[in-house]
Amino acid sequence: MLRITKCVVLCAGFIALKADAADNLIVNGGFEIELFAWQGSPGYYDRSPNPVDGNVVGVVVDISHSSVGQTMYQTVTTTPGLTYQINFALRLPDLYEAVPDFFVPVVGDSHGGWTTISLRLNDTAVASFPVLNRDTWSFYSVNMTATSDSTKVQFYNGSSLAWPFIDHVSMTAVPEPGVTTILLLGSLCFLGFRIRLRRAHCKSPR
Repeated sequence: MLRITKCVVLCAGFIALKADAADNLIVNGGFEIELFAWQGSPGYYDRSPNPVDGNVVGVVVDISHSSVGQTMYQTVTTTPGLTYQINFALRLPDLYEAVPDFFVPVVGDSHGGWTTISLRLNDTAVASFPVLNRDTWSFYSVNMTATSDSTKVQFYNGSSLAWPFIDHVSMTAVPEPGVTTILLLGSLCFLGFRIRLRRAHCKSPR
C-alpha cells in the first residue's frame, strides 16, 4: 500500500508541474524572428554581443523623436479576472565602438546614458522602469489582472535620450490551486498517515 501511495504522489506531482507550466502568450518575445508578431514602432538588432538569450534583441524606439506617437505592442487573448505575469529585460544599447563596421540602431545616440520605459496595458500606463545599465540586463516582473478577453501589452519610450534594448518578453497566467494541487496535497497527507501507521505497527508488541 505504501508503494502505491508513493506512486500516487509522484504522478500527482508530475501532473501539477505540467499544469503549472503556463504557456507564454507573447509571440516572438526574444525577437529571434525579427519583428514577427510585434506592431507599432519597434526595431530589432542582431549583432548585440550580449542578448539575454538567442542572437537578437528588440529595440524600444523613442516615440517622441520620430515615430508618430506609436508604441511597440502585442494584443493577446486573456481571461477576465485571471492574473497574469509579464516579464521582460531592459538595458541601454551597445556603443558604436563595441560593434565595428555595423550600425547600432539608435539614431546617432548610442551614447545616451539613460531613459525610462513605460509598460502600458490597453493604452493605460501601469508602471515605469528606468534603463541605466549598458552592459547588464535589468529584469522586471509585473502582475496584472485581466479585465477583458484581450489585452494590449505595450512598451513606450517617450524620450529621445536613448533607444534601449528589450529581450526575453513573456506573459503567462499565474497558476491557481486546482484539482491537481489538491490531489497532490491529499496524497502527501495520506502518505504521512501510512508512514505513521507503519511505524506504530512496527513498535507494537508481537
